[in-house]
Amino acid sequence: MTLYNYAKITEATIYKRPKKSGPDLVGHWDGVVSVEGYGNYLIHNTPELGALAIPVSNLNPPWTSVRRIPVGKDKTIRGCFLMSGGAHTNDVSSELARYIMGETCVGAMAAIAEYLIFP
Repeated sequence: MTLYNYAKITEATIYKRPKKSGPDLVGHWDGVVSVEGYGNYLIHNTPELGALAIPVSNLNPPWTSVRRIPVGKDKTIRGCFLMSGGAHTNDVSSELARYIMGETCVGAMAAIAEYLIFP
């Protein structure tokens, strides 16, 4: 068990960058969260890995801050995974199926933002 997944999120921001492959119609969207006692994490959804949280130190440019998200009471990275569909995708063998089940980066970030904002 990774303890930071269950610690309280205190701040959140949506970030965007150009896609690295394929058509770049809307860019690639992710969120950075501050986790009480554990620092900052990028919540990321990719075709290769599904949804995951990595230390923000792995955030490579050119990311642009889009909007801060108000964070409700007792929100966690684990909760973000559950809302994005990413909590159940790691056992799926197909990269494309894992990405779709976890939603695209835009859909996953919208679901996570809704989870963080609303009770």
